[in-house]
Amino acid sequence: MTQRQPGMPAGLSEDRLDRIKRVFEDVRRTLGVCWVGELFELLAVYDLYLQAAWLQLKPSVASAYFDRTAREVQARAVRAVTEAGFPISDHRRLVGVIGSESEVRPLAGGDDLALATTLDLLERLNAVSLLIATAARDALLGREVGAAPPRTGPDAALRPEPAPIEVRLRWADGAAADASGPPDGGFASREYLLLAAWGDYFETVRRELRPFLRSQAYTQGSAQLDVYTTAAVRALPYPFRASGELARSLGYAAVDVSDLLAGVTEAQKRLCELMLQTAALRLGWTGGNMG
Repeated sequence: MTQRQPGMPAGLSEDRLDRIKRVFEDVRRTLGVCWVGELFELLAVYDLYLQAAWLQLKPSVASAYFDRTAREVQARAVRAVTEAGFPISDHRRLVGVIGSESEVRPLAGGDDLALATTLDLLERLNAVSLLIATAARDALLGREVGAAPPRTGPDAALRPEPAPIEVRLRWADGAAADASGPPDGGFASREYLLLAAWGDYFETVRRELRPFLRSQAYTQGSAQLDVYTTAAVRALPYPFRASGELARSLGYAAVDVSDLLAGVTEAQKRLCELMLQTAALRLGWTGGNMG
């Protein structure tokens, strides 16, 4: 097991690295998380765009509307998983939270508090990242994102600062890292490196997610999250105009802007799916649905 903080592109000048670090620090503070996630790691390659886009989007991210909408994203994902009805066991049994000692199979590599806090982190991070990715994708496509002129009233008010989620991230290495990623999901996420640190739990998650990820309910649930978040970012309280034109004005070539759009679009699609997967993990951590 190794401790590392991924996400800083290699080979950048000190000025660019400092710019990225400043944005990452502000993102972590604003979202109340200890890791910025893969979306911001992707955007770090386009550091000038990242800085400009974050400065534009931050007032909306810190608003009461964004906080309420992120919670609604979580609730819709949980509802989709629950209605799909695929069996999810009580994952707490794997870490000895409930049951007698004879029933407990402790997980190697950590304790229940660390795993529970890691799940809290992924749940919050994926919801807010999905909204941010949707806003960036639509802005790059030239769509109107956010209200112009800015909205007033309760939705535009600054929401209370979120309680920070702090956890010592356990990035799996070696064979565990090679085996990580959602089973049959068609993509890999480094988030699963955080779960592979707990062997029995990780194998149970892989086994129980497999039929859900292959189902029509999973495809429909992901599409519905895309529809909801697309509508939600149009109603952000402040305008967000981090368009391809802005990227070009910052010195990015047309091919770079095209690559940026493709990367953000894929990240947004992946986050729709990760929201459903995170919701399934939450269901398992709250007792599952198998009685």
